[in-house]
Amino acid sequence: MREFILGVVLVPPCLTFLWITTFGGSAIHEALYADTAIVAAVNANIATALVELLRSFPFVSVTSIVSMMLVFIFDDTASPLFFIDSAVNQHDGCG
Repeated sequence: MREFILGVVLVPPCLTFLWITTFGGSAIHEALYADTAIVAAVNANIATALVELLRSFPFVSVTSIVSMMLVFIFDDTASPLFFIDSAVNQHDGCG
């Protein structure tokens, strides 16, 4: 039971916190203090913002692969939860 609680309740929020503080803080810092194209990328197409942010990091190919895997894992795990929520609460999830 302890392993379940640790693996399901504690680890994902901690990893999410780490992800948001690392990349979110870096993006805010880049937008405020560095002369990068992240603001223009967000204004043009928000889907390219992560790629533009990763260009400012060292080891671009490694961080890009890791972030793509994490985005895929999040999408793969969040989609069924959204479907279950929509089915249980009998709404389409819009609003």
